[in-house]
Amino acid sequence: MRRPAALVGVLLAIVALGTGWCLLGPRDERPAFNLIDSLPGALQVPGQYEVTDLEIAGATRRALVVRDHGRFIFPVTVPNRAWLRLSIGQHPDSWTTEGDGVLFIVGVWDGVVFDEVLNYVVNPYHTPEDRVWHDIAIDLSMYAGRSLELRLILRQREHASGDLPAWGDPRIVIR
Repeated sequence: MRRPAALVGVLLAIVALGTGWCLLGPRDERPAFNLIDSLPGALQVPGQYEVTDLEIAGATRRALVVRDHGRFIFPVTVPNRAWLRLSIGQHPDSWTTEGDGVLFIVGVWDGVVFDEVLNYVVNPYHTPEDRVWHDIAIDLSMYAGRSLELRLILRQREHASGDLPAWGDPRIVIR
């Protein structure tokens, strides 16, 4: 009778190790869709923005720096095992200008339902810890195979003066 219990124990250990390897093992990624390179195909862009290499706290990212608030809308067909990888932050020129930060929103729109997958305020004037790139990874695998709109949205708060929000290296990768 002990053999079936031992066998079950061994099988559970193998499954646990395999699951641990999948969750904690190497994170090989390959690029699938670079949003900055895809700007010409975007359905909507803010009125004033620039693409630049932006250094924040010693880390440089190819970035979309936005001069006014608005949204970028990218039509995409989501590949299997897709993740959205990006960084969010504010240009260092905004750190000493009084303001109340910017709300960064990432959403997925399938034509019927809008799923908000990120909602994050960056306020470097009042929060010195926000004077960095915030690296974000969002699992998009639940949308695999679907054609939809990926939306990068910036919302001003009460006082928009001085805000210079930036989306750093926005891209979809396959894990």
